[in-house]
Amino acid sequence: MEQHNKEKDAAYNAIENTMDAFAYLMNYCPISKTAQKNFLMRTSNFKELSQKFNFTADEFIEYREAQDDYLEFLAQTLSEGKYLPKNIIEEYKPYYKGTAKLWKHGFKGFLNEFIRFVNI
Repeated sequence: MEQHNKEKDAAYNAIENTMDAFAYLMNYCPISKTAQKNFLMRTSNFKELSQKFNFTADEFIEYREAQDDYLEFLAQTLSEGKYLPKNIIEEYKPYYKGTAKLWKHGFKGFLNEFIRFVNI
């Protein structure tokens, strides 16, 4: 839990623009589709970020729904055995540059985290 809080704090401190704020909210403030707007507007993170980067709950919800639709499209494409268009992969490269996770103790660290993830 402490590690999660450190990662969450680091992610919050790294926010530099609206897209970073949206990514943070999507990862650390999950909301259901039914009561999303009311709940979202009550969270302190949303209040701070929306004021700092000047966006509304409706704009964030619209962005999140577009991302959900896009992920659904990608999943459907892959489930049908089709390849993703090269331009989709190329468009995402700038966002994932340098995000590969280095495990503290090499393969052993990876294995420990994997076991913890699958809850064995």
